[in-house]
Amino acid sequence: MVEHGNEHPLAVELARYFDIGATHALDPRLETDFGSPHGEGLRFVRFGVRYLLAGGHAGHLPSFALWSAGKRVAYSLGRHHRALPPRLVKTLSSLPGWWEPASPR
Repeated sequence: MVEHGNEHPLAVELARYFDIGATHALDPRLETDFGSPHGEGLRFVRFGVRYLLAGGHAGHLPSFALWSAGKRVAYSLGRHHRALPPRLVKTLSSLPGWWEPASPR
């Protein structure tokens, strides 16, 4: 049996979604090759709401909604990272060093 867990702190999760959005913006071939991710977040939210309600965990809906909204905002910021100040981009990303200009070789 394999047990898989992805319980990351909110800041880690938001940085991850920022990076995913930036990656999609930087490489349009991803959508060409694998399809658009649009609608995936809404499908996840619908599944999550049904899961929480069916399991009697309606009390978790507010935190689930906040996390889901945060991930959506982070992804959108990543998609539009070119419009953001470079310092903010580095702050939002889980890989700030990646955004450093390449040093001359």
